[in-house]
Amino acid sequence: MATPARARGSLRPSHRARGFFVLKLVISVIVIGAIALPIFERLRYYQEVAEKAYVDYAINGMRSGLRLRIAAMMLEGRGREAYRLAGQNPIDWLERHPDNYAGELIRPDRDTLQPGTWYFDLETRRLVYLVKHGEHFRYGDGSEDSRGSGVAKMIELQARLVGPPQAEGSGPPDNGASVTVALQKHRAYEWIR
Repeated sequence: MATPARARGSLRPSHRARGFFVLKLVISVIVIGAIALPIFERLRYYQEVAEKAYVDYAINGMRSGLRLRIAAMMLEGRGREAYRLAGQNPIDWLERHPDNYAGELIRPDRDTLQPGTWYFDLETRRLVYLVKHGEHFRYGDGSEDSRGSGVAKMIELQARLVGPPQAEGSGPPDNGASVTVALQKHRAYEWIR
């Protein structure tokens, strides 16, 4: 037996019921979005904190490696030769290279390198780290980047001679002054205190 047309039509939800369902759906999406946004913001912050901790750990490892090399030279009676460590690649002072180390490069095209990558610039003799999560990264002068918004934020480190002013240079000190090498920032930066 066929159901009358009027009876079949009554099984459909009314326009009012469909509108109410859509309204509940929109409100649910807004509430979920309002809850999820702070969670995603916090996640991004923690990713940046983790990246900074990794970079600080790597830099401290390089500084320790440099101190060990200088100490070994002193024990061997070659302490005055420490100046030769200036300009060397600090990555070589680590027990093993980081997985995100691109190598020693000449005139690197930073646009082709992934953020979160280390590389050693053979021309400037600087170790460079391209910051991946740098929302809170600022250079020492407070700027985000004075070279333009298209350039990646980066940390540049260099092994330099330190000691009395007359002893600073590329060769051994000629007056017997004590000279050593330190891993220094090329450009000061602040990154999540």
